[in-house]
Amino acid sequence: MAPDRRELLRIFALANEFKEGDLLVGGTRDETLRAAARAEVGALTLGALNGAALVEDGVSEALAGSLDARLAAEISHLTVGGLKGILLSGGGAEWVRRYGEGLSSEAVAGVVKLMTNDELSAVARTLFNPLPGEGVRVGSPNHFGSRIQPNSPGDDEEEILLSIMEGLAYGCGDVILGLNPAGDDVESIARLEELLRSVVERLELPTRYCVLSDIVKQSSARARVRVDVGFQSLAGTSRALGGMVGLDVDGVLDLARGFDGLYFETGQGSEVTNGAAEGVDMVTLEARSYGVARHMGRRTGAWMIVNDVAGFIGPEVFRTGEQLLRACLEDTVMAKLHGLTMGLDVCSTFHMGVEPAELRRLTEQIVERAAPAYLMAVAGNADPMLGYLTTSFREHPRLRQQTG
Repeated sequence: MAPDRRELLRIFALANEFKEGDLLVGGTRDETLRAAARAEVGALTLGALNGAALVEDGVSEALAGSLDARLAAEISHLTVGGLKGILLSGGGAEWVRRYGEGLSSEAVAGVVKLMTNDELSAVARTLFNPLPGEGVRVGSPNHFGSRIQPNSPGDDEEEILLSIMEGLAYGCGDVILGLNPAGDDVESIARLEELLRSVVERLELPTRYCVLSDIVKQSSARARVRVDVGFQSLAGTSRALGGMVGLDVDGVLDLARGFDGLYFETGQGSEVTNGAAEGVDMVTLEARSYGVARHMGRRTGAWMIVNDVAGFIGPEVFRTGEQLLRACLEDTVMAKLHGLTMGLDVCSTFHMGVEPAELRRLTEQIVERAAPAYLMAVAGNADPMLGYLTTSFREHPRLRQQTG
């Protein structure tokens, strides 16, 4: 029997490790309440979670439709606590390869709520979802990559080119060259797509490129220039997704079919800060976003990467470095359980209060403990357009050496 929706929302919010953003959807600072809620979550069966619709919207419909019904039925008797035990066992990775497509996003969210940071790290370091290809593949255990983010406040082509060249000099950019445009009109997008194409083709770079506009504008730009990789930010509710792009999941999927490469970004707390959480906690919303990405990948068959911009929103979501570390571990495990090739933007807004030295220390820990497929890479240690701290080009050689 599926649990009552309101009760499920309550215990899911209470079961999270504390972050400020969850206070807006029923979370608590009280560890006693959190421990009791985790016990309740651990006793739920995967079948009961599959039958519980946290939100009645297009996201929930897409998640249900993309679940492998046969595999889901085979594992429906398992409790969330039992799933945790399997993931932490020696055969956890093989079990995920066999049954992962039958794991619901809510079950994935539930199991990470039960894990300590060390347990999350143990799972993350056994799960890898490499992209197709020859040689050392993006997302494989012996690969740690990067996205060059060559942003310019005025979309100045010379600044963008110099940034790309500096990043290449540090061995960055093997996953993608991803530019956030300052001007989001179709003409600017087409111009910047052409710029990135010329760099990749003239230097014969073994990488892909993307102008991170929304997928509607990119689809329009395809009439003018070749667009290599389609981009869209995702969310865990239809209300949040519609607020970003004016489309529900089916509308985004229709446009995504026009691209042979897809790049999606997510981030804990975006739905909460935009008033579109529908009463759902941040971890579960993030898991649902990964479920949407999985749905897109299955329906299109495209080359696809996902990136979690952890820490970008600010102190209303996370206030401490410890919370940022926790979010990165949670998100990486949830994405990997969804079968995604997952990267991180380990970052901090200037008003969040995480000092640059602490962010560098946290980044080292996260790369080691979460084993993401890639990180951001920018000139200096702050993005000149978006105005936040993240990983610099010069840190990547050391991080690659550190992780082997």
